[in-house]
Formats: sequence, structure tokens, C-alpha cells
Amino acid sequence: FNPVKLDCEQWVKTFVAAGMKGVILTAKHHDGFCLWPTGLTEYCIRNTPYKDGKGDIVRDLSEACKKYGIKFAVYLSPWDRHQANYGTPEYVDYFYRQLYELLTNYGPVFEIWFDGANGGDGWYGGAKDSRTIDRKTYYDYARAYEMIDKFQPQAVVFSDGGPGCRWVGNENGFAGATNWSFLRAGEVYPGYPKYRELQYGHADGNQWTAAECDVSIRPGWFYHPEEDDRVKTVEQ
Repeated sequence: FNPVKLDCEQWVKTFVAAGMKGVILTAKHHDGFCLWPTGLTEYCIRNTPYKDGKGDIVRDLSEACKKYGIKFAVYLSPWDRHQANYGTPEYVDYFYRQLYELLTNYGPVFEIWFDGANGGDGWYGGAKDSRTIDRKTYYDYARAYEMIDKFQPQAVVFSDGGPGCRWVGNENGFAGATNWSFLRAGEVYPGYPKYRELQYGHADGNQWTAAECDVSIRPGWFYHPEEDDRVKTVEQ
């Protein structure tokens, strides 16, 4: 990992010019690699050539957001396809220690984004394997909500089931019509598999959980040079 043209200020100036009001950084995706120098794993930016191991993209972006007056947020993947202990209680403790680092070291955070993709194939501790967890209970999300409320009480919590806002059930950038901003409390949870329900919400719901749309400017979520001519146009 050694990007030579990475410029967080350039990112943020572009967002501001486009009229955006906030940025959510994927601090750790399912691969488990951390874009901040976490003290919890060697699989992080600290052990790369980038800035001679002294880089911290989470900090650089959060400071750029402060400088140019837009809000900063973080995505932290619950699923970690690198950690050998994923699927055990020890991993859950590791996950919450990572969340603590992000909540307490980088200033105000307006949203915490928890991905619903959980469990499956990976190279856990370097060994190819498949792990299955109980999405309803494994992460003990009440613990996350308590921690966020303590350290970043203004932050909106995103997941398939909220509680702050929810995934819209597709990655096409639009919501179903009509899209209710309510869910039935306790029925939908992070990792909820009924995507169609998330596209429309529950007309008889009793918990306000507005949908948040997401879409990639590329054919998929990750960078591949062969797709450079398939980036969405401004009109798209």
C-alpha cells in the first residue's frame, strides 16, 4: 500500500465544489486492512511504505473536512476476512476496540456506517476458510450503540436496521416508491436479508429509520484500471 498521489484536501475540495455536506471514509472494509495506525493489528497502514509507516488517512481526511467546513464520518466493517479469530467472542472485543479508536481520536463524527455483509469466505489468519455467524446476536450491537452514544452522541448509526438510518436495499442509488421511513421495531436488524423490505420500509412501522441510498461511480465498489472508461458521467 503506497499511493503516490493521495491528497485528502483535493478530495474534500472536490466534494465541497459538488455541493456535498459530508464524507464517509471506509476506514476498514471486509479485507480487514485499516487506514489508520491502529494499535490492535499489524495489518494496517502503519506497516506499509506509505509515508514511511507514519501515514493516517483517517486523520488526514478528518482534518481536511474541518479545514473546508464539511462533516466527517466513518465506515467500519463488522466482518473481517483477515482476522484469525473472526467468529469468536474475542473478535467482537477486537471490533469494539477498533470502534473506540475511531470514535475517540478523530474529532466529531456525523455517522457510523456498519455494513450488513457478514460471514463467508476469507483468508482468516492466512488460512482459506468460511465462517458463519448469527447476524442477530454475534456482534451485540447494543454495545456499539452505547459506545457511540457516549463518545459521539450526535452521530447517526447506519445499518440494515438502523437505528439511525437504514440501507435502502439496493446499490443502484434510488429508493423504492413509496419508501416509508418507518420500520417495525425489533424486526429488522443489521445483516437483515430481506432487501425488498428495506427498499420500501413498513407502512405500519413504529420506528423512524429513514433510508440512505448508495451507488458506485464505477461498475462495482472497487478500483480496477480496466474500468476507467466506465466511470459514470456527470449526467448519470
